[in-house]
Amino acid sequence: MVMLADGGAGRAAHTVAPPPPAPAPTTRTADRAEREAVPVRARSGPAASPALQAAAQRTDQAARQAEAAQQHVQALEQVPVMHRPALRGELEQARIEASQTRTQARQAVTDERQLAQQTLSPAYLERYEEDLAAAHPGLAPPVAAPAAAASTVPGTSPEIQSKLQAAEQAEQAYQDAAQAAPRNPEYRQEVLAPLRREADARWQAVSDALRSDLAGASVPAGVPVQADAVALRADQLARLAPDNPTFQKLLADAKADVSANRQAQRDALEVQRVYQEQGAAAAAAELDRRAASGTPDQAQRLMQAAAPTLQHIVSDLAASKDQKQLNEAVASLSRAAAQAGPQATQDLARSLAAAFDEKGVVTRVAGGGRGGGTYPVREFLLDNALRNAVASGAGAELAVATADALRAVGKADAAGKVDQALAAGVQDLKAQYDAAQDQVAVLNQELQQDLARLGPALTPEQRAAYVKAFWADTQAPTDEAHKGQPSHAAALAQADASGDALAKALQAGGPALQRAAVGGNQDAAQALLEGHESLATSPEHAQQSLEWMADVGNDAAAFQAIDAATDGKLVDRLADGIGAEGMAAVAGKLTADVNATDDPALIAQLYDNFSALLGRIGQARQLGALKGDLLKAQQDIQHLRDLFAHVPLDRLDGAALKRYQRGVKAAAEDMLGGWDSKSKFGKSLALAGLAVGLIDAGKAFHDGEMLQGVLASVSAGKDAAEIGIGLLKIAADAGKVSGEFATGASKLGGKFLPLVGLGLDLIQAKGDVDALRSNPNAGEVVAMVGTVLSLASDVAEVVPILGTGIGAVLGTVGEILHAVGGFIDQLIEGDQAAQARDARTLQYLGAAGIAEPDAKALMDDSQGIALLDNFNMPPQQLRSLLGEIRRADGDHQAVAKHMMLLAAGLGLQGDQAAAFIRQGLAVKDAGDVQYQVTVGDLSVSPYPDAFLRQALIDPNTPADLRAQLTQEWRTSQLAWLKAELPEVYDSLFLGHNTPLGEVNVGLLADFQGLIYGEDIVGRSAA
Repeated sequence: MVMLADGGAGRAAHTVAPPPPAPAPTTRTADRAEREAVPVRARSGPAASPALQAAAQRTDQAARQAEAAQQHVQALEQVPVMHRPALRGELEQARIEASQTRTQARQAVTDERQLAQQTLSPAYLERYEEDLAAAHPGLAPPVAAPAAAASTVPGTSPEIQSKLQAAEQAEQAYQDAAQAAPRNPEYRQEVLAPLRREADARWQAVSDALRSDLAGASVPAGVPVQADAVALRADQLARLAPDNPTFQKLLADAKADVSANRQAQRDALEVQRVYQEQGAAAAAAELDRRAASGTPDQAQRLMQAAAPTLQHIVSDLAASKDQKQLNEAVASLSRAAAQAGPQATQDLARSLAAAFDEKGVVTRVAGGGRGGGTYPVREFLLDNALRNAVASGAGAELAVATADALRAVGKADAAGKVDQALAAGVQDLKAQYDAAQDQVAVLNQELQQDLARLGPALTPEQRAAYVKAFWADTQAPTDEAHKGQPSHAAALAQADASGDALAKALQAGGPALQRAAVGGNQDAAQALLEGHESLATSPEHAQQSLEWMADVGNDAAAFQAIDAATDGKLVDRLADGIGAEGMAAVAGKLTADVNATDDPALIAQLYDNFSALLGRIGQARQLGALKGDLLKAQQDIQHLRDLFAHVPLDRLDGAALKRYQRGVKAAAEDMLGGWDSKSKFGKSLALAGLAVGLIDAGKAFHDGEMLQGVLASVSAGKDAAEIGIGLLKIAADAGKVSGEFATGASKLGGKFLPLVGLGLDLIQAKGDVDALRSNPNAGEVVAMVGTVLSLASDVAEVVPILGTGIGAVLGTVGEILHAVGGFIDQLIEGDQAAQARDARTLQYLGAAGIAEPDAKALMDDSQGIALLDNFNMPPQQLRSLLGEIRRADGDHQAVAKHMMLLAAGLGLQGDQAAAFIRQGLAVKDAGDVQYQVTVGDLSVSPYPDAFLRQALIDPNTPADLRAQLTQEWRTSQLAWLKAELPEVYDSLFLGHNTPLGEVNVGLLADFQGLIYGEDIVGRSAA
């Protein structure tokens, strides 16, 4: 050790010799016991034997050396800063020696304590340890604590005490050494690392001892151990070191481990009992039930504890001739093994492969001869059982593992049958998913019709409550037309579960199916392709399908095998199937994910992941035809992102905002250019790229015009509608991912609005509904229209739609819905079904906070709601005005209807429209009002109003003629108003400053038809 003499620079080095080992224990004599009662200093008194006194001297000497070493370190640390660099090595060495001497001093204290415990009585030992602690306060604790605590613990294991002391000493030695030179790599490697390993080993020994001790806390042999016996023993052991967190953590882990094993043993005994009493199938079901009720760790312990019984179950199943019973049992076992983890599945697969005869079991089938009778055949039943397990949602892993295990034991023919069963099971899952999606689509159409009928009269909060109640409904239909169908909640849960099951099966069984396809199994090839095509429609799982598309595009053998089993060219089917559907779904999920965070790094990572996915597909060697479109999509998205990256969106206004919007419009036009010539994949990719690129544009487009410039790149009519509906589908997918199924566009925040707004713009821009009316898939059109309706309702308050308000959009959409509405009407068969639906609607309105009388009134006046909503009235104002019209007599209702017609033609909105219509309710002599309307000097038709309506809505009518017809119609209507209701005319034009809006042609047509045809009050849309 290095010492400084008199504070100078001279040094004298010497080595500290380690203290000699403690002497062997001695036996206490009777006369020594008498002397121990003498009240003298314990460590130097007559009760201390010569050996103990020698140990005390060694302890004192080691303590002095440790103190001197520490003082040397302190002296070096007080050297002025300017001289410290020259002493850096000496200081580091001094710290190492101080740590070593302190460790030796602690060991000397431990040796002295152990010798005192062996030679002194308990009464004198307490005074001795107090003397030792007072003499060396920094060295004696905490090693004295375990022994003191142990004396109060009944039945304490000496083994645990000893190992705990050793672990604490090893831990203290490491902590002391760690303070010496923490930044010295050699010291950490040569000194600290061995000390850490020693301490860890000591603690592991404590852990093992605790587990062994707790495992012995049992009741008499042959009876299952009760959990409280382990808890009681753990409480006793906890008092050994109540203030040591490491010990307490090890004890808690040991307690949990032993308790879990005991529970697994009890569960395994129950499975064994069921097997002995009821047979293999019942025991398999019991194993499944108990595994499903716990965590994967508990299921794994159960499978291990029940291994002997499980072997008997498998042996019995291998001899079974009952296919139904075998199906149920194997499905149960597959679920239990899946819950327990991959190793349990592998173990079960090996058991099945070993137990089942490749030739099958002998069964009898009916003979085909004249005499009838039966004849014996051998059937391999395991493949059908595994197919059923796969279809149950948890058997793909077992099927793959079983096929591998069968090949490993030379049963190749049976393995091939299992491969076939895996493919069939995946097809079953696909069918389940498709059916579940269809069921949800039908319910969603019903919901959208409800929103179209009632939504305008509900506040955003009430709409959200209505939707939540709709999907939370657990009451299954009871009417004859829908009996047997699931409840809304069950249908939604089934759609989610079936999608998860299909994704899991393709993930687990995909490689095996691909190997089988390469081997010539066309069923495996079709299962792979068709399964991923269905999965691509799911926002949650579409990326999995797109990644598979990229992978198979890089596997020439697999690509060729699947191509050979597919009608047409595989590259086209992949592009227009998985590619087109998957891109929209992934874009929807990305929209939701980006909106859910404000972390720039995470947002950048999400965009990078999407771009990487596009690149991965584009680099697939077999998909070279798609590379150009994918590369352009990456570049387009990056271009839009770059626009956002360099513009302070929150501070854009005036000319800067206009320039920014023009830049975005130009980029969007380029992405959508040549729409008619794009393939289905190209269209989906363009829409996905535009949607993804616009996620961050929300703040810049809250006010002012939306992305109207995009319309310049597409023709009016069907193309615009197709683009708008495509964008809204992505928006709807984002809503699903965000937990706002079938609604919630506004809940997604400002980042989401441009996407919805642009979609609505394009829907409105469609000038001719005939293109959609003639669509052969009416149900799909209604679903798309429903998306428009729900999204439009949610963003009506915040998104400007070409400056005309949301009513114009809903008016056009309403015409589409009317054109194909028969599809929805066909869903309701008979009065009983209609009554059942009305009862559910009343229930949902109640959940939205609408009292039953008001709810019934809204349901009766749904057509009036739709018409009044076109004037952009708040829900409360709309409900109030509708109630006034209902309470009026027939003559005043007729006047109010015609006032609606005029309000639509004059472009009145909001409060102005409401006040105008109310004046019709207040006129005197309403029964004397005449409704004959002429159109100026136009006499080209005996039905001028019908002609005018058709001319105004006909897209082929020249713009100048439409303007002339519109003006003449306004002139005639105002003339009628002045003649029949002069007081209303005067109030409207008082001061000649009434701000009239543009004529809404679509609404005008709707109102014209209602004025001369159907009654708007008291009609039910259903």
